[in-house]
Amino acid sequence: MTSLRRYMPNDNIPGDEQKRKIHMIDVINRRSTKIPTYIVGEDLIEFRIHEKGEYDIFQVYKNGDEYCPIDNGYKLFNITTRTPKTDRRMLLSLDLNQNQSKLDIYFCVIPSSQRETVLKTGVCPPENCEDNHFKIRKRIEKIFLTDGEKNQKVYLYKGDTIELKWSSEHGIAYYIEEKKYCPISGGLYTLERTSVRPSSKGTYSKTFDEYGMSFLFRITDTNQIHDIIVCVINEKYKIKYIEITDNIPPNIVWIEQHDWVIFEWNTTCKQTIVQIEPFPTDENQQQSTFFWRYKPSHHGYMYHQFKETGVYYYRAANDQIGTIIVQPEKAIHQVQIVSDQKIHNMRTEGFVQFNWKTSDSPEEPILITIDSKSSVVAEAADGRTELFDCCK
Repeated sequence: MTSLRRYMPNDNIPGDEQKRKIHMIDVINRRSTKIPTYIVGEDLIEFRIHEKGEYDIFQVYKNGDEYCPIDNGYKLFNITTRTPKTDRRMLLSLDLNQNQSKLDIYFCVIPSSQRETVLKTGVCPPENCEDNHFKIRKRIEKIFLTDGEKNQKVYLYKGDTIELKWSSEHGIAYYIEEKKYCPISGGLYTLERTSVRPSSKGTYSKTFDEYGMSFLFRITDTNQIHDIIVCVINEKYKIKYIEITDNIPPNIVWIEQHDWVIFEWNTTCKQTIVQIEPFPTDENQQQSTFFWRYKPSHHGYMYHQFKETGVYYYRAANDQIGTIIVQPEKAIHQVQIVSDQKIHNMRTEGFVQFNWKTSDSPEEPILITIDSKSSVVAEAADGRTELFDCCK
């Protein structure tokens, strides 16, 4: 099975590193130092080795007093003081649940020469793991606003939350109004007014569950636009987290093709995970079958990548049944607003990214959801013209 290396160094670290926070972790005497209080999804961590020789850094989970390697988990092998920085980085693309405040991740640091011995026994020395403890938190973009104008643009991922808090020293009352771009009129339309009434002190919070772009207008009690925050949601996390508990049935989980899922449990009864029918019978699709390949245990940690679309069912202890729905990967279609091309071939259930460029501003994307009849012209759809929310 493919490991998570494609989500760590090289392969999946694009050229937009300036948008990501990089945490520099020094490894001294096989222990990580300068560990931040917490790391949020899509942050990069970069390990710097300060010892001679080659070292391995790989993810483990804590099972009682033992630290056990995780199959297909995060790993860096054979890194030295001279290893290029791109080969010493991990991209933590973790999508946490709404009710989950944090996720604990442990790493083992050992000389590469000891790898085979550790993997054979299935247990790592505690002194090589217990200080390599990282806390992952769900991303909440917090912005504090005063009476000064603060126009800005924020890049978010699906599932991220933005929190605005404002306080006026001059008693000016504000409220927040969300607007979106309308490709029919070329202007903006109001999606919702979030504040009940303008106030000199207030908060606003929203979690974005879909791709797109939202314009958050801060408006005064005299209906004057004070400033605008542009939220661009054009990425998603690659790894979904599922926690198995003693008696709470698992929720239905929606992911896209080629995404990963983490199964973790720390329960009073011994657990195991196994896929149940219906499951693929085609020999070419058997890589999608997943199960816990060890004995039932009180604590376990398992990764699985879903390479095929479909509905998957799994059973845990106490006959709990979970459902994972794997959808096709969402396609984003590029459309130039100023272009001679007026007809575009595309699939339904995708997204359109409208691009334009002016003399004094860089190119900006606009993402609009296309519904299931997007490929049907109005005359063939009984006059249907409401393809965009702004026309409904």
